[in-house]
Amino acid sequence: MVVPPYSEACLAVTTPKCFNNSNVLLENAERINSISVAGALAFCKNNKAICKVLNLNPYAVTLKRGLKLAKVLGFDNIASVQKCETDSTDNIPLESKISKEDLDTFHKEYGFKINPSLDKGKRYEALQLLYSYKHVFARSLSEIKECKGPPLELELYSQQKSFKKQFRLNEADKEEVNRQITEMEKIGVRGEGSTA
Repeated sequence: MVVPPYSEACLAVTTPKCFNNSNVLLENAERINSISVAGALAFCKNNKAICKVLNLNPYAVTLKRGLKLAKVLGFDNIASVQKCETDSTDNIPLESKISKEDLDTFHKEYGFKINPSLDKGKRYEALQLLYSYKHVFARSLSEIKECKGPPLELELYSQQKSFKKQFRLNEADKEEVNRQITEMEKIGVRGEGSTA
């Protein structure tokens, strides 16, 4: 199997017979450095399960037959489960029909690119669906909501602080960087460890 650069693939992998007809936890095998395996729950049937891999390299990666991609673990290896609190806006029901004028205004404001070959009925159907979930689309940094999931934890090999000098920017890039930083300061976006 060849995984193209910067892409993901779902592979059917062979699993031990002892896990047949049961749910398992797939985790990244430590010695595979060329690709990453998504930690996920999978169902094993006929010694097979589906495993998702990600190639973050700028070149294609060839996975040879018999390569051990992931660790297969039973549920008894799960130490804890944390409930993920969902935003109340995630369960908003589809709204009742919105007028075509309002949908056209919504389309113009949000700038969605809808296939021009769609007939008017299908176009408004798509806009109606987008409108019903407009709370998930951000038009600027100020409309981006905070992630409600558990914080990301990075395992560091060393506690030594590192610093890399910023590479030189041309004038246009400098102006864009300053514009984005100013916009983030205005809406209160701060990096970890910064003070008010």
